[in-house]
Amino acid sequence: SDDDRLDIEDGIEVSDADDGFNYIDVVIHREPAKVTFATQDATSFPPAVLALSPKGACHLKGVRAGDWLIAVKEKEKAEVRTVLWTSQQAEEYIQKTDRDKTRPLLLRFRKPTRAEVHVHVPIPEQFFLFATDKLECPPRLQKAVNMDASKYGILPGWSAVDIN
Repeated sequence: SDDDRLDIEDGIEVSDADDGFNYIDVVIHREPAKVTFATQDATSFPPAVLALSPKGACHLKGVRAGDWLIAVKEKEKAEVRTVLWTSQQAEEYIQKTDRDKTRPLLLRFRKPTRAEVHVHVPIPEQFFLFATDKLECPPRLQKAVNMDASKYGILPGWSAVDIN
């Protein structure tokens, strides 16, 4: 809704494919989630879908292998962002909520785009200097400080699309 949007002074959500198809919300009611993540992957994030049941709610809503689980919400609890969870943590969470029959359960997925680079930097303001022009939306990277950003494939002039 319009009430949930930020004022432009606070920043705006930007995507290179901002057509509403990048994000998929799936509500699991009574059935098992029927989505799996790599149980051996304890280092990569955000958690990427490994496999889905073709008859499960996630698959039917358009979630596919490789999509990221970015948030979960249990009934009467606050939404939890999962972008820093590993695939192993996501799999453990799904197994636990299936076992405990935690329902309804909202799973929010995001389709990664081909042109984006996802990098985790513990304290981004210490490593990146962005252009200070308020009209520059999204903000453009001016230079990397105290790190070789090129080893992550990040180059000066690139835009920050999302900072989590």
